[in-house]
Amino acid sequence: MAYIEERELPVEAGKKAKIVYRARIRIKGKPEVSETFNSKSKAQSWAKKMEDSIREDRFFPKREDLERTFADLIDRYIENELPKKPKSLPKQKMQLLWWKSHLGSYFLNHITPALIIEIRDKLFHGLSRRGKSRSTSTANRYLAVLTHVYTIAMKEWGWCNENIALKIRRSKEGKARTRFLEKEEISRLLSACKKSKSPYLHPIVLIALTTCARKGEILSLQWNDIEFNRKKMTFRDTKNGETRSIALSDPVINCLLKEKAKRIVPSEYVFPSLDGAKPADFMTSWKKVIKSLGLNICFHTLRHTGASHLAMNGATPLEIAAILGHKTLAMVKRYSHLSTSSTAQALNKMNRYILEEEDYE
Repeated sequence: MAYIEERELPVEAGKKAKIVYRARIRIKGKPEVSETFNSKSKAQSWAKKMEDSIREDRFFPKREDLERTFADLIDRYIENELPKKPKSLPKQKMQLLWWKSHLGSYFLNHITPALIIEIRDKLFHGLSRRGKSRSTSTANRYLAVLTHVYTIAMKEWGWCNENIALKIRRSKEGKARTRFLEKEEISRLLSACKKSKSPYLHPIVLIALTTCARKGEILSLQWNDIEFNRKKMTFRDTKNGETRSIALSDPVINCLLKEKAKRIVPSEYVFPSLDGAKPADFMTSWKKVIKSLGLNICFHTLRHTGASHLAMNGATPLEIAAILGHKTLAMVKRYSHLSTSSTAQALNKMNRYILEEEDYE
C-alpha cells in the first residue's frame, strides 16, 4: 500500500520552510521502497506506477537463486555449454556430475564458498575411479570447471549475482613434470617398440619423439594430413583448436611410407582400429614395453623429451612454442634451463668480441 507523507525541511532563520512529499510503498512480502518529490501530485503519480510494478513483479525481478537448485545449474550447463567444448566434454562432464552428486539438492542461494571448500576437500580424502589419491592439480581442475559454470550463470542466465567460486583460493600445485629420456633410453625404447606385437607402436612413438605431438594429435592423423613430397605433417585435432604443421625428417618419412605400403585395413586414419572406423588403441602395448624396460614414464613424457632435446640443441623458446603448439612462452619456461649450453656459446662469442683487446691472463 502507498503512503504520502508531507515533510518540512529545516531552513535558515527568516526563510520560508520548504515542503516536500515522501511516497512510501509497503506491500507484504516485498521490500519497502520510497522516493521524495517537490509536489504531492508527482509523489502520488510515482506511487501508483511503482505499486503496480511491484504487484506485477516488474520492479523486483524473480530471484532465480531462491528457486533454482545446484542440480538445475549443472544440468543446464551440461546440456547447453559443454557441447561447445567437445574435447573437454567427457572429463568436464564427469567433474560436474561429481559436484552435482554432493550439492545437487541445495538451492543456489544456500551455496557458499565455505560449503564448496568443504566439498572440494573430499577430493583429497577420497579415491579416483582407478583407486588412486587425487592431487592438488586435480582439485584445481574441478574448481576451474565450476568457476566457469558460475560465470555463465551470472553473466548470461542471471541465476546468481556473483561468482562465488572466484572467492576460493586455488591449491598450490607441484612443479611441472620435467622428466625426459636420454639418447640411450630413446634408442632402447624404439628398439623395443619395433619388437612389440602392436604394428603401430613404433611409428607412433617415433612421431611423438620427433614432432613433440600429443597422443590425441597423432591418433587423429589422416593420410591427407601428410605431404610426403614437402615432408610435412599437419595436426588438425589439437588441444587448443588451432591447426599446426610440422616438418618431418627422413627417418619419419621412410617409416610412414613403409606403413602405408603394408596397409591392409582400408581407412582414412594413419593408425586405424581393426574396422578402420576410428583410431587404434595401442596403450596396452605401450605399457608392456615401458614396464619391460623399467621406465617410469607416461606417453606424454615423449613430448617433454622432444622439447627438451630441442632446447639442448639450441632451439629458441619461440621455436619450441611453435613446434609444441603453445600460445604463450610461459609454457616453455620449463625447458629454459636445458638451453644453457647454447646460450653459453652465444655469450662466449659476444664476450670474445667485446673483450678481444683485453688481456686477462
